[in-house]
Amino acid sequence: MKGIRLSLFIAIFTITICQAQEYKASLFGCMSDGITNNTTSIQAAIDYIAEKGGGKLSFYVGRYLTGGLVLKSNVTIELHEGAILVASSNINDYILYENERALLFGNNLRNVSIIGKGVIEANPKQYFLTTNALKGKQQLQADYLALTPSLLTMINCSNVKVEGIIFQKSLQNAQKYISCNQIDLSNQIIRNNTIENSGSVVFQNTKSITLKNIFIDAKGQPIIKDQNSEIIMVENCINPKGKPVL
Repeated sequence: MKGIRLSLFIAIFTITICQAQEYKASLFGCMSDGITNNTTSIQAAIDYIAEKGGGKLSFYVGRYLTGGLVLKSNVTIELHEGAILVASSNINDYILYENERALLFGNNLRNVSIIGKGVIEANPKQYFLTTNALKGKQQLQADYLALTPSLLTMINCSNVKVEGIIFQKSLQNAQKYISCNQIDLSNQIIRNNTIENSGSVVFQNTKSITLKNIFIDAKGQPIIKDQNSEIIMVENCINPKGKPVL
């Protein structure tokens, strides 16, 4: 019996260590110069960690330019203070799924976290200059160009945690959750004040939402929630005037 218990303990301990394993983005060739497009390197890192059973991908000081990334279950993205994930200005670099376009995208995932004191940002001015140029040349269909990316979109996901991150200069929505469950958003700053009709955080058919210590500076609506979504807790979520966003 003791042997069985010891074997079980070792197995659980091994799984825990594996899931908590930290991998530095630089080990996968990610460049923090703000110029090199790191999409392939970052995606390879996420895929590798997922294949190993889970863990944390850590970004340290620097600007990491990237296109769309597909998140994976049991993988945590940590942006340490001074680390900035910079969205590409090319519309073709984003993840396109049905009627959703996103920089960070997850579908049918479990146990996903984006944490730290870093920043996720886009470049609206350059993005819309490029997109409008494509419209003028009629090189891409209008409905393709009309889908403006969110910085983060999650669909059919559960146990999602986003903590400490600064979202800024988003092209439309900073975060969007569709048919998700157990969403925990906390200690965030969202500066989504570049687009008049933009929302900051959007919930559609999403349950068990917790919002805590979130500052939102937005020209559009801070939080958009449909009737099928359920927020179970709101604490200290305010706008620049110190008023509640809900």
